[in-house]
Amino acid sequence: MSIESLYNTTGTVEKRTKAQNATTGQPADTWANYLVNTPGRLDMARRGLIEVPDDIFAELTHIWFMKYDANIVEHDYRLVIGGNTYTIIIASDAGGAQHHLEIGLKRVV
Repeated sequence: MSIESLYNTTGTVEKRTKAQNATTGQPADTWANYLVNTPGRLDMARRGLIEVPDDIFAELTHIWFMKYDANIVEHDYRLVIGGNTYTIIIASDAGGAQHHLEIGLKRVV
């Protein structure tokens, strides 16, 4: 069985970019599409807190599984699925075999 057979939805990975605010002239964060209609699997996170390199603990609400074909860096990317936005807290090579990514998410409310 391939991991692709377990995918249950598609999402768009967006990358943080910088732009200039038209009113203030100050730099502002914007989001640009990075991977569009990317197949993956969205599941609820089994544990609410996880230890991550930048923080002592971070809260996760969901896990996204996708094919290992992108360089996704925490905090510079987010995931949008069906109108819901998720901050990417941690992205890891599941099992270290470059087979698929396991991405810890926190839903933006």
